[in-house]
Amino acid sequence: MTTIDEFCCKRTLRLESKENVSGREVETMTEKIKQLECDPKCGFLIRSHDEKEIVEIAIQHAKKAHSMTVTEKDAKGMLKDA
Repeated sequence: MTTIDEFCCKRTLRLESKENVSGREVETMTEKIKQLECDPKCGFLIRSHDEKEIVEIAIQHAKKAHSMTVTEKDAKGMLKDA
């Protein structure tokens, strides 16, 4: 499991939609990047293509930074497209 301390609070992934392989243009699979933001006063923001990663880190953030218990369902409800 990844811990919150292993991530920068602002993380963005760049995904390419096409690449050149042996002179051929190949379309690569891209996933939508999701994000979850805490209260603006806190400033916590995480972006990733992996929803599970976002949820785990958000739960850890809520517990560590705010002494709050956030369920997986609650965290998933806070996800938005980046």
